[in-house]
Amino acid sequence: MNETFRLFPAIFSIIRKLKAPLRLADDLELGVGTQVFIYFPGIHKNPEIYPNPEEFIPERFSPQEIQRRPQYSFLTFSAGPRKCIGFKFAMMQMMCELHF
Repeated sequence: MNETFRLFPAIFSIIRKLKAPLRLADDLELGVGTQVFIYFPGIHKNPEIYPNPEEFIPERFSPQEIQRRPQYSFLTFSAGPRKCIGFKFAMMQMMCELHF
C-alpha cells in the first residue's frame, strides 16, 4: 500500500508556518512565520530519494530500505505531531477491503 500511496498520494500538499528559521542554501534562509508549501509528489518522486521514481517497486518499503531514507521522505498523511488523526483508521479500512 505504501508504494501505491507514494505514486498516488491521498493528500497532495500541506502548508506549514515556520517557527524557526530554515536555511535551504548558503544564500537562502526562510524566516520565522514564513508559510511553506510542501508538495508531496515532489518528494515522493524525487530520483535522489527514490531511484526510478515512476516505477512501482513495493520493495522500497522493506525495513532496510526505509532505514536508508530521510525520516520525512514519505508523507502519505503528513508526518510528525500533526499527522492526520485518521491515518490508522484509513489504513485498517484499506487492509480490510483488500481481504474481501
